[in-house]
Amino acid sequence: ILLLNSSRAAMPTAVGTAPLGGPTSHKDAVSKVKTPPKNPRVCKAPIEKKMYLPSEYMKAVKQGTDDRLQDLAEIRVPRIVQLLDIKDQSDQMLCQVPIDEPLFQPMPSEVIFSKFEPCKVYEIPLQLRNNDGFGRVVKVTHENSAYFKIIPPKNPGDKVAPGMAVVYKIQFLPDERKDYIHELTVVTDREKFVIPVRAINGRAILDFPDDVTFSANPVKNIAIKTLFVRNIGDREARFTCQTQPPFDVEPKNGLIAVGSNMQLNVLFHPFTNGNHDGKIQIHYDTGEDLYIRVHGSSNDVNIRLDKSTVRLENTFISLTNKRTVGITNRSDVIAKFVWKPFESDEAEETFKENCRREIEDHKSSELTAVEDLKDAEFKNKKALLSRTYLNQKNQVETHQITFEHDVFSIFPLEGEVWPNCTIDCEIVFKPTAVRNYSLFAYLECVGRETRLPLRIHGCGVGPQIDLSFDTLDVGNVFLGSRHVYEVILWNKGEIDAIYNLRPRETSAVTPCFSFDQSEAFVPPGGYQPIKIELDCSVIGQIHETFEFVVDGLVDLPKITIKGQIIGPTFNFSVPRLKLGSIPFGFLTVAEVQLVNTSLVPLHFNLSIPEDGDYPAVFGSDENADFLLHSRPSHRVTQEFRIQPNSGLVPAQSQLAINIGIIPNTLRKYETMLLVFLKDIEGCQYSLPISAKCVVPELKFESNFIDFGKCFLHYTYQRLVTLSNPTALPARYELVPQSRDGYEPPIRYDSPKPWGVVEGHSSVDVPLTVQVDQKGEQDVSVMFSVFGSPELTLQLIVRCFGEGPVVHVTPTSIDFGRVRVLENNKQLVHIKNESLIAGKFRCKMRRPDTVFTAIPSSGVIEPGATFDLEVVSTPNDTFQFQDNLMIGIDDASTVSVSLVAQGYGTTVVTEPRLDPKVEFGPHFSQHDAIFESLVTNQGRRLQRLTFKLENFRDLSNPAKKMIAPNPADKKSVGRLEAPDACFKVVPTRMTLDPGQSAKLQIIAFSATERVVSEDLVVTSIIGKLSGKETVLKSKIHCTFISPIVQFSKTRLNFHVEKMPLDVLERQTQQLTFRNTSYLPLSATFTLPETKAFHFLVDNETTVHTIDVRLEVDEEAELTIVFDPDYKDDAHTRRLTEHIQVTYAEHPNTDHITLSSVVHFPNVDFDTKMVSFGCVVNETEVTRYVKLSNPGPLPLRYAWSFKPAPVCRARRPESRDESRSHSLTYEGDEVSLREINLDPEDQTSPDGWGLEMNEPTENSLLAQVEFDPEDFEDEREEKRDESKEGKRNDDSFDADRDQYSPPSDHNSALEAASHSDLYDISPLFGQLDPGDSETATVTFFGHVGAKCDAVALCSVEGGPVYEIQLTGEASSMHYSIDPTDIDLGVVMLDELTRSEVVIKNSSKVELTYRCSSIAASPPADQVSVGMPMVENPSGVISAFQQVAVTVCFVPGAPERFTRSFQIQVAHFDPVEVTLSGEGVFPRFALDLPRVLPEKQDLLDQLMRQAEESLQNEAPPPSDPDAGLIRLKTFYSPGGAYDQILHVQHPDNLMSVDVLDETGLVWSPVEASCSVAVDSAFRFHGQLLCNQLC
Repeated sequence: ILLLNSSRAAMPTAVGTAPLGGPTSHKDAVSKVKTPPKNPRVCKAPIEKKMYLPSEYMKAVKQGTDDRLQDLAEIRVPRIVQLLDIKDQSDQMLCQVPIDEPLFQPMPSEVIFSKFEPCKVYEIPLQLRNNDGFGRVVKVTHENSAYFKIIPPKNPGDKVAPGMAVVYKIQFLPDERKDYIHELTVVTDREKFVIPVRAINGRAILDFPDDVTFSANPVKNIAIKTLFVRNIGDREARFTCQTQPPFDVEPKNGLIAVGSNMQLNVLFHPFTNGNHDGKIQIHYDTGEDLYIRVHGSSNDVNIRLDKSTVRLENTFISLTNKRTVGITNRSDVIAKFVWKPFESDEAEETFKENCRREIEDHKSSELTAVEDLKDAEFKNKKALLSRTYLNQKNQVETHQITFEHDVFSIFPLEGEVWPNCTIDCEIVFKPTAVRNYSLFAYLECVGRETRLPLRIHGCGVGPQIDLSFDTLDVGNVFLGSRHVYEVILWNKGEIDAIYNLRPRETSAVTPCFSFDQSEAFVPPGGYQPIKIELDCSVIGQIHETFEFVVDGLVDLPKITIKGQIIGPTFNFSVPRLKLGSIPFGFLTVAEVQLVNTSLVPLHFNLSIPEDGDYPAVFGSDENADFLLHSRPSHRVTQEFRIQPNSGLVPAQSQLAINIGIIPNTLRKYETMLLVFLKDIEGCQYSLPISAKCVVPELKFESNFIDFGKCFLHYTYQRLVTLSNPTALPARYELVPQSRDGYEPPIRYDSPKPWGVVEGHSSVDVPLTVQVDQKGEQDVSVMFSVFGSPELTLQLIVRCFGEGPVVHVTPTSIDFGRVRVLENNKQLVHIKNESLIAGKFRCKMRRPDTVFTAIPSSGVIEPGATFDLEVVSTPNDTFQFQDNLMIGIDDASTVSVSLVAQGYGTTVVTEPRLDPKVEFGPHFSQHDAIFESLVTNQGRRLQRLTFKLENFRDLSNPAKKMIAPNPADKKSVGRLEAPDACFKVVPTRMTLDPGQSAKLQIIAFSATERVVSEDLVVTSIIGKLSGKETVLKSKIHCTFISPIVQFSKTRLNFHVEKMPLDVLERQTQQLTFRNTSYLPLSATFTLPETKAFHFLVDNETTVHTIDVRLEVDEEAELTIVFDPDYKDDAHTRRLTEHIQVTYAEHPNTDHITLSSVVHFPNVDFDTKMVSFGCVVNETEVTRYVKLSNPGPLPLRYAWSFKPAPVCRARRPESRDESRSHSLTYEGDEVSLREINLDPEDQTSPDGWGLEMNEPTENSLLAQVEFDPEDFEDEREEKRDESKEGKRNDDSFDADRDQYSPPSDHNSALEAASHSDLYDISPLFGQLDPGDSETATVTFFGHVGAKCDAVALCSVEGGPVYEIQLTGEASSMHYSIDPTDIDLGVVMLDELTRSEVVIKNSSKVELTYRCSSIAASPPADQVSVGMPMVENPSGVISAFQQVAVTVCFVPGAPERFTRSFQIQVAHFDPVEVTLSGEGVFPRFALDLPRVLPEKQDLLDQLMRQAEESLQNEAPPPSDPDAGLIRLKTFYSPGGAYDQILHVQHPDNLMSVDVLDETGLVWSPVEASCSVAVDSAFRFHGQLLCNQLC
């Protein structure tokens, strides 16, 4: 019976735990669960992360590993990470499994350990089922891990049958209670896929309810439910909450310690009516997701407007009108409301979208306009525009759109209406144009889904004005005259009227008209006089129409002027000029007409004799007082102005004479205007002039002004009314404030410190004051009147000074969680609500604060809001608190509380290590060092650890594969580990707060490549025990080698030397360029020879030269070649190399220097002609080929080199050949003495030589033989032959083909008359490229051994030596053994044995084996016939060859086989193989007979016997035994049973499965099996070969 050791995969079972010390047995380590896992279904859908209800999550967390396996109801198709070429792994190319699914389905698809304890072993079986229709191989691998281990099945490399499964066991050895993550890689014939492995322990459990339900809630109202949540798990709970409208939760993040609790508010804010369902998603920091179902409903309540339309009365533009509308709330909730301009949220969003589109259009147009600017200007302008329009977009997004209109306003725009209450909203109508207005306003309020519409109507009415007349008839007016008319414009409406003149240029007279009030403002009920001036500069008819454009008025008022301008008559208009009272310092002008009544032109000249020549002072001058008091006393002032004082009056014309006076003296004037005519002496006419100079009296309407409360140092301005009751103008001037060595509390000034007050009018003098002290202050303001130093006006000014009014918001700032050492900014808004600038100063209450106010001081402009930046820079990971004290000058101090929670790391590196350390290009073979200063800027001590990982060779992304070993399946696909290039020094450091230390990253590579690696920095902070990762960085370095581009990599020098030529030096240039990324220092070195040199300065030659090359720099070298560097005449082929070394890198470059100097030379195909050892008395010929390789023709001749006389002595050993001596003597060098043994005493035959110098007359050769040597040699060979015949296991052959001559004298005579060597032809000629063959012959006398040197002399060239060697001897060999007994061998086992063939002679032998099986293919074995691995070959002198004989019996019987070995020409020798073929067998010793199984056993035995009889092959078949075994044990044969065998020691425990598939119980099936001594456990191997 043959038992097969087959491993059938079992179903996976859950396992228990065992201590790490290791169980005493496998049964102690694994405990099977009572209920095996159900057959889960395979789900091919994409993997979606599962979300649990709180109750489901609580149940799932409390499950152990066994519970998870038992509840496994679904498995997933694993993720394929790589597809393999199936033909490289298996011969079966077809697959029944889709390409997107793996050949093997794992169960479970994810290995999960849970509820584990440290220092214990946990195990889960992993079943891999073959889904294909063919047998496949599967292998499970993983990265080395201290916590996970794979236990493979007994035969992991065997194929798994279709539908069957193989089980791997995954062991987990935790060392602490934490989560572990691992990954298994499964390799099949077609793909690789991964199986995730997770270990879960310690989870937070929050007792959330599964459902949260809200009662009916008014739409848009916020309902709140509070949840009290406890952490009933065994881990700190960090969670985040997310939900979708209309539900919300506060807070969204939480941290609950074990056993602690907190409150969460769930908010329900519906915006539509109906039922609402939602989820609150809870995400734990450990990766689990939960959800809570939330339900709620909403509806509309009784909230309404008391009217849907509001109509306002007609209103004048710029006036206002009001109406009210009521909002009534009949519900039980507080109704918040806001007035909106749009009907719905969709319309509001459309408006925002239009705004955003308009902003983008403006941005695009402005960017197009600045495209022509320079690059820098364009970038700056583009950045500015982008920032501007981004702010505008943010305003659109954040701005709450409420009802806004330029005509209608609603107050309040938003508010609250309490339950069962009504609130009135006021609608204000202020029209801006004369037209009807109508629009809708929409009320959005809590309790109503849709907005309530309100329609508003109004009508705008314009101003009402009228003119005093609409037509003006001026009659006839004289040319050159000026006329003034006045029209009154009356505003009879209730609003202000603003008009503007619209002139018409209809004729040439139009420019003669001018209006003093072309535009003005007329209050309601007011009058506006308008002066119309007519300057008669053109004669003609007057008919002009002018329109007055009034804002808001459609029908414009018009005025029409009619008349005619005619020529004037000439005469003095008055007989006496009376000016009356005239003001001091002001020009008073009187006009008289000079009439020319004659028919000829009148030339006149006017003067006043009393008038002086010193310029008069005008009261309108800025420095009038100073000029008046600084005039000289002896000078007379020129006070009169006559215009014109001379001129021409045409005939029948008149001329207006203006007489003006500027009085600078208070007196009465009585004088004469004298008229002088041309060509007439004396005054012809005088016009009396009288006047009186006075100073008008000015006064204030009020002598006291109270400015009220005034901000300090702020300038206030009031108008002081100064009136002139007289008809004359007067000049006033503010008297400068006198300080007298002290700073007054109030400083005053005026932007108009002086001015003129016309008669019967008043002037508003602007007076500015500035209070410099707080509290109530008074000051007297003095004014003076020009021309009257005694008259001074006094004005009392009172003020109350106060400091700036500043508000600060917010008063507290919570920065939340902010990263340490980073500036986190918050704004404090300081608003100055006063009219003066407010100076502020900021400081923190704590001295060691982490908060900073920027700026610490400053000035806030009036009405402005200053954004003060409060910067939080935590330097540790705990909470910081402080108070910001903001002090305002002349005001109180405001405190702002600050809170910040730091997180992150306080370790700072300079230069920065994160996110990347870039070494840049660097030469390989040298260290690249990156230094960084590591500083602990925190408040606690830190222990830092630096670790490198994830090395990557970026220059060769595809990792190299190790060459697979065909015999080792595990070596296929193994990856070669890369060599790391980076090192961190130091790897650990401890830093106190504020302490720094230097860190070095050293990069080194022996090759060119681009490498990268990750630097991970972990830290133990303060007294904490755990490590945390504080920094991750990618290190990148590009290693390069020097790259120099040479113009040539090889320099060739060629010289042809004729016999009479003289050799001269040659030079060549070498150009090179540095194409590396770094500068190079190159050293060019030549070998210290005479052939090649570097030429320096055209004179000096050197062998070494240094060159410095910058990047992309080019240089040149001169190389000199001296062809006469040797003294011989051989063709000189010299190849040297210029070695280029670099100071920055060990790499070297080489420039090949090749030179050839041609002489007449001959090439021989060999310089040694060896005839070897030939058989005695034979003649051997060898050939030497002569070639002329050069370009020169040559002539040659042969001769022999003279040598010392050589005599041979006989060796003492009887096993060696005889010694012979040959001697040749002659007068010329034609043949040398032949050395019979060049190896002296070290040769195998032991020849010894005595060397004698040749004589001058030696020419003949003398050969000496010893006759006794031949007789002794024959006797020894006879004895050896007899001994070989007596030896059964060996064969010895010794053959003498030629015996020495019987007559010794005749042998000596024959040797003396024949040459041992002969060469032909002896001379010749070779052209370039020709060749010729020389024949060399050796004559092998008995036992002769000779060396010679043949000389070939070339004309003009060298003399060549050809070594000639030859020897003559006999042959000897032996074969051992010739009878091989293999003993007992397995019938299917290949057995090997060796036969040694030994050559004991000097002659080379050949051998060949016959009568053997033909060589089968490499993967097959011939059964029943002997096979020889090396059936033929050559055996060198004194060597041996082992011939390997292979044999497979193939049948369980005794066998005898033979084959022959033939050596050289000797007869073949027969070698015999014998032995016996057997197969494994054993006997069963059952302690009792099982009656119920006896019938089945008998039936099986009968079937086996019948099968053997029916299927037995003919006996003549040599493979009969093997065929019977194949039939007997093939599937479907007599013993188609499955046996499982275990063999501790020499007993086997057998479990037998019968053909029905029923398993015999262990008690019934156990038996003892005595193993036959021939059983060598080859059963399984034989089964694999047969099946």
